[in-house]
Amino acid sequence: LHRVNVLQDGVRNLKGDDINIGVWDENASQHLDFSPAGRLVNMNSGSAGSHGTHVSGTIGSRGIINPIAKGMAPNAKIYSYLA
Repeated sequence: LHRVNVLQDGVRNLKGDDINIGVWDENASQHLDFSPAGRLVNMNSGSAGSHGTHVSGTIGSRGIINPIAKGMAPNAKIYSYLA
């Protein structure tokens, strides 16, 4: 609950358009808030973990389920790598 939604007021461009982000933690689970399909890419095979999903969501969640939990760059493409 970093409240970045307060900064996404339409005045500042904090959407992540055309931005690729790498997260080195663990594979992230596919989730509704990472829609559309293909916006979250797990670069390594293996099962997903809750921490990798949480970190990726803090960065790139769309806030579909809970608008207050919208990520810092909700339009960015996230590449998830195993640490």
